[in-house]
Amino acid sequence: MRCFEIFINKEQVGDITITELDEWSSELDIVIFDEYSNKGHGKEAIKEFIDIYRKEVGQSLEVVIRYHNQFKDKVRHMLINNGFEFNGNSSKGDLLFSITF
Repeated sequence: MRCFEIFINKEQVGDITITELDEWSSELDIVIFDEYSNKGHGKEAIKEFIDIYRKEVGQSLEVVIRYHNQFKDKVRHMLINNGFEFNGNSSKGDLLFSITF
């Protein structure tokens, strides 16, 4: 597992965590702290992170948006705009996405 802190103007606004699932894919988790949410920080962080990850790692990524996530529509839009494909729903109702490089 690798964790990356997200900073805006020297202030931490969230984290991105990558967990390797197997030798071909990893899972991405992003957290934007409440006081910084809905300000576009997640969108910019994902965009920059994907560019770095593609160059340095090159593995596919899988993302799960939990069914209870209050921002799931925003997150879905953000992922699709950054090249992720919607793969359907899990048996629990979570939204499943992936990106392959």
